[in-house]
Amino acid sequence: TGTSPDPDEPDVPVTPGEDPEPTEEKKGHITIEKVTTSEPENGEAYALDEKITYKITVKNDGNLTVTKIEVKDELTGDAWTIDALKPGESKEYTAEYVVTEADILAGEVVNVATATGTSPDPDEPDVPVTPGEDPEPTEEPEDKTERTITYKDSANGTVFKDVVYKAYDGDPTPVFGPNDPSRPGYLFMGWSPKVAETVDGDATYWAMWRPNLTPVIPPVTPVDPSPALNYDDHVAYIIGYPDGNFYPNKYITRAETATMIFRLLTEARQNEIYTTVNGFSDVDASKWYNDYVSSMANGGYVEGYPDGTFGGDKMITRAEFVTILVRFFGLANADCIFTDVSRSHWAYKYIATATAYGWLLGYEDGTFRPDQAITRAEAVTVINRMLNRGVDETSNISGAKTFPDTMDPKKWYYYEVIEAANDHEYTGHRPNEQWYSIGRGAQQAG
Repeated sequence: TGTSPDPDEPDVPVTPGEDPEPTEEKKGHITIEKVTTSEPENGEAYALDEKITYKITVKNDGNLTVTKIEVKDELTGDAWTIDALKPGESKEYTAEYVVTEADILAGEVVNVATATGTSPDPDEPDVPVTPGEDPEPTEEPEDKTERTITYKDSANGTVFKDVVYKAYDGDPTPVFGPNDPSRPGYLFMGWSPKVAETVDGDATYWAMWRPNLTPVIPPVTPVDPSPALNYDDHVAYIIGYPDGNFYPNKYITRAETATMIFRLLTEARQNEIYTTVNGFSDVDASKWYNDYVSSMANGGYVEGYPDGTFGGDKMITRAEFVTILVRFFGLANADCIFTDVSRSHWAYKYIATATAYGWLLGYEDGTFRPDQAITRAEAVTVINRMLNRGVDETSNISGAKTFPDTMDPKKWYYYEVIEAANDHEYTGHRPNEQWYSIGRGAQQAG
C-alpha cells in the first residue's frame, strides 16, 4: 500500500507480484525392452529346433518407486518378481526359446514380455507398462504333406512287426530302430528298395535276409604265372573318380575293367598288343577308353557282343570279369562248387577255374551270382588275389594314396584298395607284403 499527494486518489494502486513454481506430476511407469542376443545359423532366419536367446530389461522410467513388479515372458513362460524399483533403476533377465514347427508355419516368432507393478499414488496404484516385443523371422514354411514310412519284415513278420513312422516331404527319412534287425541263422542284407535319404511320398521298405552259411572253400590249385602279367612291379592300377572318391560299392564297367587290366600287363606285352583300332561299332577315337579296349581286344582278352558292340559303359558281370582273367592262364580241370552255377552256364569252366586258383570265395549262402554286376571293391580284390598282391596290416603305409570313401580300416576292402591304388616297392607277398617305398599312382581314369 502507499499514499500519493493526489487529493483525488490518495491510495496508490498496486500490482501484486506473483511467481508460481509448478510442481512435478507424480507418476509411476515401467518400460520393458526386448533384445535378441542370438543370431540365426544361416544369418537370415531361424530354422526348426534352433535356439533364440533374448535379453529382457525392465526399467522404472517414472518418478515414483514401483513395488511388487511381476515380469513374465509370454513365449517361454519364464517369470520373475521385483520387490521394488526406484526411479531410473532397471533389472535384466535372459530367456531362451526353441523354434517349433508352428513357428515355421507362422513365419516368425513374436516374444512378448509383460509386467505389473504398484505405485504409492492412490489415484493410480496400477502402474502403466509399455510392453516389450521382439519379433524374429523364421524360415519360409514349405507346403508339406504328412507321409507314412513303413518298415516290414520279408519273413512274414516273424522277426519284427511293422514299424511305422510319420514324416513330411523333404524331411530326412526316419531310420529303423537304433540298430538293424537281426534273425538267427540269417544275415540282414539291407532294405528293399534302398532307403531314400529324404521323404518323397509314402514308402515301404522290406528287410532282406539270406542264410548265414559258411562258404565251401576248395583246395587251391597251383597255377604258373602268366608271362603277360606284371607280377614283379606292383604298379597302381586304379585312381578313382574326379571328385576324389573310389566308390567301392559301385559297379565297374567293361571299359574300366579293360583299362585296369591293361595297366597290369608287362611293358613288353603292352607294346606287343597296343593298337588304336578295333572292330567294335561303338568304340572309336572319341572314347577315353579306345586305346585300352582296342589293345585288350587285339590281345584276345576281351570280346564284344553278337551285335558287334563292346558296351564299354555297361556294367560287367562277375562271370564276364573272371572270364577275362582266366584267359591269361587257360582253363583248369576243375568243377564249380557254387550252387547257382550250373554246367550249362556259359562261364561254368571259367568260374570253376578261377575258384580252383583261389581267386573266388563267393557269398555266405554258397552262391556266386555270376550274372550280377561286380563291384569295384570286389574287382580289385580278385585281381590282387590273382597277382598274389596284398599289403600286410602291419606294414608302414604312411603317405599312401587313399580315398575319402575308403578310409575306414574296418572295411573288408580297405587294404585291397590301398594295394591297388599305389605304386610301391615291397618284400614278401600276399597277405604279408611289407612296403619300403611308395611312388605315384595311376594317372588315367579307372
